[in-house]
Amino acid sequence: MPLNLFEQRHKMVIQIKNINENKVFELLIDSDILINNLHKVIRRHFAFSSGTNGVDVIRINDSLHILLYFESLDKYVEMNHENKSLRSIIEEYNCNQYRKEMFCFLSFEHFESTEDFAEQLYFGYDCSFVEMGKDGWYEIYKLCNVPVEKEKEWKIEYFRTKVDNKQQPD
Repeated sequence: MPLNLFEQRHKMVIQIKNINENKVFELLIDSDILINNLHKVIRRHFAFSSGTNGVDVIRINDSLHILLYFESLDKYVEMNHENKSLRSIIEEYNCNQYRKEMFCFLSFEHFESTEDFAEQLYFGYDCSFVEMGKDGWYEIYKLCNVPVEKEKEWKIEYFRTKVDNKQQPD
């Protein structure tokens, strides 16, 4: 059954890059879909089961975080935006005078556990809660509920890797 003119105006084809499988696919969606609902559509597309301890991440152009979903908490964290429509998020992104690129695609990444996500975040900020806090990520990190002992292990591993890398000749 063909779409009528009104329906066609509000539909869009969007490219989504699945980081975990390194694949790109396209979805036909309503441009007014809220990002939390878009997350559910993407999740169904990949047939992820619910109820684990993972974290889903959706980004624009593989860089700007727009949504985090913590499975164990059944909690959405809308980054840089509220639970807005995809169309309004894309418009805001494209109108940002400091951004040199336009919206091209969304990326989706699934972390098997909050610990996996927290470790990447922790290492990404050189094991510094101060730097993490400056960018507003410390509150997100705390949602992962990482034991202090694990943080100490990560810090030792991180600095050991840094030292090992400096000792290797170029």
